[in-house]
Amino acid sequence: MSAKRFILSLLGVAAMLCACAEKEDSVAGTPIAQWGKSKYYKDFLWKKWKPDTLKQTLVFEFNDDAVNYMEKPLQLALYKKSESGKMIRIKDNEMRVFVDGKAAENNVISVTPKKGEDETAVDVGIVFAPEADNKIHHWYFKPTDAAGLERINDLNPEEF
Repeated sequence: MSAKRFILSLLGVAAMLCACAEKEDSVAGTPIAQWGKSKYYKDFLWKKWKPDTLKQTLVFEFNDDAVNYMEKPLQLALYKKSESGKMIRIKDNEMRVFVDGKAAENNVISVTPKKGEDETAVDVGIVFAPEADNKIHHWYFKPTDAAGLERINDLNPEEF
């Protein structure tokens, strides 16, 4: 009887330790970021709708070869998955992308590594259009132009 209790106690402790493990929030080694919430409401009397800007600072690390041999800036666009799993580029009528406070042309983020620095930080803001769906949005950054990079997060740019 005591051996049975001992084994059950060990299993209980093991279950509690496993339940306390933190889940890693990443996709392909890239951390998942929570951008926040934005609410849309129709204008009413003196209360006019003002769009919220969801902001994140994205930090990029380029190795020495990338810094020295990149042909042009890395171009990243936002994509979403369709119900069939296909990646679809997000349209301008859904949202606008801002880089360092300025509207990004075609909602594309351009990243140029800074020589002599380990990291390049870019402040990215997103403003939803009133036509955007009222739901939780999941976005993916994909390169539209890999700028001659052979690997991004140890993946081929087409796979990223």
